[in-house]
Amino acid sequence: MRSSLLLLFCAAMFAAIAVPAHAQKQYNVWYFGDRIGVDFNSGAPVARTDGQMIQPEGPASICNPTTGELLFYTDGISVWNRNHQYMPNGAFVLHGSTNTTQSALIVPIPGDSLRYLIFTADDKEDEDQGVEYAMVDMNLAGGLGDIVFRNRQLLIPTTEKLVAVAHSNGCDIWVIAHGVNNNWFYAWLVDRSGTPSAPVISKAGSIHPDTTGKVGYLKASPDGSKLVAVIGGKYLGTTIARSSAVDFLTFNNLTGEVGFIGSLPADQREYGASFSPDNSKLYIVRSGSNNEGCYQYDLSSGDLATIISTKTYISNDSQLGTAQIGPDGKLYITRNNVSFLAAVENPNAAGVACGYNGTAVPLAGRIGGLGLPNNIDALSKDPAGCKLPFADFSLDDSTICVGGCVRPTDRSRNSPTEWQWRATGGTPAGSDRQDPGPICFDQPGDHTITLTVSNQNGIDVLGKSITVKVLPPPPIDAGKDTTICRGKPLALRATQGVRYVWSPGTDLSCTDCPDPIATPAADITYYVMGTDTNGCVGTDSIRVTVKESTPPTITPAGPVVLCAGDSITLTVDGTFSSYRWSNNASGPAITVNASGDYAVTVTDSFGCVASSAPVQVTVAAQLSPTITPGGPTTFCDGDSLLLSASSGFQRYRWTTGDTTASIVVRSSGSYGVTVGSGNCEGAATPVAVTVNPSPAPVITASGPLSFCDGDSVVLDAGGGFGSYRWSTGDTTQRITVRSSGSYAVTVSNGFGCKRTSAPVDITAGAAASATIGIPVVQAAAGARVKIPIEVRTQTNLERSCATEFTATIRFNRTLLHPVGNTPLGTVSGMERVITVKGNPKQATTGAAAAELEFVATLGNATSTPLLIENLTWDKGSVATTVESGEFRLAEICAEGTTRLIDASGSFGLKPIRPNPTTGSAELEYSILEPGHTRLMLSDPLGNLVLKLLDGEIHPGTYITTMDLNALPAGLYTLVLQTPTQRAVEQVMVVK
Repeated sequence: MRSSLLLLFCAAMFAAIAVPAHAQKQYNVWYFGDRIGVDFNSGAPVARTDGQMIQPEGPASICNPTTGELLFYTDGISVWNRNHQYMPNGAFVLHGSTNTTQSALIVPIPGDSLRYLIFTADDKEDEDQGVEYAMVDMNLAGGLGDIVFRNRQLLIPTTEKLVAVAHSNGCDIWVIAHGVNNNWFYAWLVDRSGTPSAPVISKAGSIHPDTTGKVGYLKASPDGSKLVAVIGGKYLGTTIARSSAVDFLTFNNLTGEVGFIGSLPADQREYGASFSPDNSKLYIVRSGSNNEGCYQYDLSSGDLATIISTKTYISNDSQLGTAQIGPDGKLYITRNNVSFLAAVENPNAAGVACGYNGTAVPLAGRIGGLGLPNNIDALSKDPAGCKLPFADFSLDDSTICVGGCVRPTDRSRNSPTEWQWRATGGTPAGSDRQDPGPICFDQPGDHTITLTVSNQNGIDVLGKSITVKVLPPPPIDAGKDTTICRGKPLALRATQGVRYVWSPGTDLSCTDCPDPIATPAADITYYVMGTDTNGCVGTDSIRVTVKESTPPTITPAGPVVLCAGDSITLTVDGTFSSYRWSNNASGPAITVNASGDYAVTVTDSFGCVASSAPVQVTVAAQLSPTITPGGPTTFCDGDSLLLSASSGFQRYRWTTGDTTASIVVRSSGSYGVTVGSGNCEGAATPVAVTVNPSPAPVITASGPLSFCDGDSVVLDAGGGFGSYRWSTGDTTQRITVRSSGSYAVTVSNGFGCKRTSAPVDITAGAAASATIGIPVVQAAAGARVKIPIEVRTQTNLERSCATEFTATIRFNRTLLHPVGNTPLGTVSGMERVITVKGNPKQATTGAAAAELEFVATLGNATSTPLLIENLTWDKGSVATTVESGEFRLAEICAEGTTRLIDASGSFGLKPIRPNPTTGSAELEYSILEPGHTRLMLSDPLGNLVLKLLDGEIHPGTYITTMDLNALPAGLYTLVLQTPTQRAVEQVMVVK
């Protein structure tokens, strides 16, 4: 066994020597713990606080292998892009767990720089998902990446272990997991297809029991030849004990098979593990056990017993989690709930010389958990068998003139099999041959030639580009086309070149100089070809026109006979270069207002001189009209003013458009007139007219224009006027009107202008008077009696506003009892007071304005005054005289005899009429004794439903009407109760 171990370790050491150092940067940024990031791109780890993930155990992150820029990271549940935002399909979609030792593992798809697989494992409490994988494509979401598919299951149930190892071909990648309650390792191979192969199953090492046995890291040595599996629980006989196990294993990265070397001593809570970068040391991390800390094994002997004997504690720090090799070659250890990363500064050194530092990396106040990113330590750094081709080429020249060509030469590496050339603006514009031949350009500017290549491993998507600068021909300038006078020489001049050739050479002083002198006799075109410092050639030409001199012609702007004060403009062609007029003026036009002969001499741009024929101008005398106002030029609106122009002219034209010698104006303004005689005109000085506005009074009333006698209304002319004069003679803004009439007001404003308003008609009510009285009425006891309230006399009552009066009537209550619509009023002692309303306009004089109805009773007197008190009117003012009346009881005893109460008279209720009744019934009853009397109606249950009488009453016979409309059908009982007597009667109500 010893010799085989030595052979394995020698092979491992050789492989380690063959693997280059970390050159790629795919693990330069880590995210883990409570939103912690650590960035290695500067060479030293620097904490970042921009993370959004909270993962206490098994996260994973990946970077661009060339630039070290973050691509994405995951907790095995969600996926964040480099902007720390969820990928569009990445929020809470994967089946990893925050309680899984190695929840996630990111594996780049071989030969594809833009696609990755995310492997996930569920936690020890959950066996529903197992090992699953998803794909991320960085082409999606604008280069930020998105999930293409997710949760494709590979194994169930599984432990919390996931690790990856590069295949021996340097291209493909093995993904390794472990089963539950067995010692089976599963290895899937990921190749360029991106689809994991069927698993290679190896039975090796200890059984990984369910629950706690799922916990703990599975790590690979950087050379991919060794594995270490930390088992959170281990079978001892047939039961599961609490002690951990650490299995030391081999891995064949050609076949995917796992072999068992042996178990290393373990206590209770071995959790994390990592090999050193040179594969010679193994670090085991305890978490939460009695012997917390980290210890090292020296693997260099290759002998298991010797390895076990080298066990050395390098730290007894508590709260440690797991270990991970960093991009800088150090070994970093997370500390649970501590704001530092620990580090083994020289992990290849033996024992404490490795240099443990418990506070190596401050985490900016954020706290770590148990896990660090699940990086692939055994990832090939330079997979020769999986290399993409690298595009490269050279040009024979990168700067040419328009019309020139360049010759590309392919210098691509890594055995490309296909070539794709593209040349913007070139001919040909593309080629798929390794040698595209010459590429020519006929347009100036920067043009790009791009080469992309591919082989069986894929495409060099970046390609190689070279810019070809195509120089334009020099902008040779022979000058603008020009015209010269016949016989004059012309100096030509070419620019923008270093060598020139002119043609034709006729009449030129030289043909190979930049500035020959030309003396052509006729129109001619000269051509020049110029060469610049780059050897590029350009051409230009100049047209020379030989011109004869032509005299100018003066054009007057109108008649040359002018009125005084007028002027005329004389103009010649404006194409000449200089002008000199006979009055020494210059320019192509002059304006003159004096008589005389005018001529001009001109010089054109070619120096040719010519003179015009003269033009004679004559100026007549001035016309000076005046305007005479017919009165003041300031007046009020509604008035007018006559304006008259001076006479003696043939034509008049006012600013109003009128053509008469005089006009009448009625509005403000400036009024002028222009007069004419012959061809001449003259304008008078305008007259300013001011028309001041007249006031516009409008009378407003404070109330109706018709009102009752004694009332009034306020008329208001409005404010802001200078004076007021009412038709009443009042001079205030407001007046109070109490009588009928038509009222108007005249006002003035600040300009002294006056105006009278439209009249307002007022109608006031007439003064009224009336005499209201009650007659003397007599009736026998028990009789119904109607007593009128009469309008005995009245004046203007029908024209007044009064429509109703209210009167209070006082009388002896023992003689009269109200019935019908007559109110009961109030009772005080032997008196009753009732309040009634009367409408005097419904009756003529002497008729009843109101009528009272009573039943005469045998009272304590033979008569009672009917006193009218407190008579008031609803509206208006009515002078009222009241005349009270009297009620007399017809005598039942002969004159001179004594009136006595006979106790032998009748008592009781007479039959109710009608009975049965449908709604109302008449009731007659008699009583023999004075005192408190009650008359009540009860329902069949004895409940009181109607109270007809409850008070003092005198002996006599009474008649009343019962309103039973509100009662339901049934048999009701009527009870009459006096101090000593009682009578009962029944009434039937039907519906």
